[in-house]
Amino acid sequence: MLIAKYRLKATLFDSISGDKIDSVSRRFWVETNPPLRQPFNLEPGRSFPEPYHHRQWYTNGTINNSPTLYYNTAHPSYRIAEVDQDLQNDYIFNIILEGAINFILNRPNQKDGSPDFHPLESKTILGDQHNYEPEEIPLKTYDEIIRYISEIRWRVLESEV
Repeated sequence: MLIAKYRLKATLFDSISGDKIDSVSRRFWVETNPPLRQPFNLEPGRSFPEPYHHRQWYTNGTINNSPTLYYNTAHPSYRIAEVDQDLQNDYIFNIILEGAINFILNRPNQKDGSPDFHPLESKTILGDQHNYEPEEIPLKTYDEIIRYISEIRWRVLESEV
């Protein structure tokens, strides 16, 4: 194994227009310091408090302030997955994807630190060709986000089949 610094770059493109939506680049080291820095902490938890007791995961903090994703080890999905390392890896992968979207949607405004509840512009996600009513935009935006998550899952898991 090579001991070295590597760079991973991910770019998100609109599947219809081909326009670049966003990109991110991360450096990481293999077999050397510093260790890979995660964008948020991942912590197991048992017996989540109300109203989260049946949730698979929840987040605390924001991306710039102690971001933590807690996953529920008492949840039946986790208990099924914990008997097999591959199932557990898939389970963790899925909740990290879902939690990452939560952190993106709740990221702080860069100017004043207040929550930026609209960091993803609907026209960027949905395109200019749609004329949705205001009450339709959250659901349509969610549908598009889930489509992207599904695409990421497909690409990652397809290589394992």
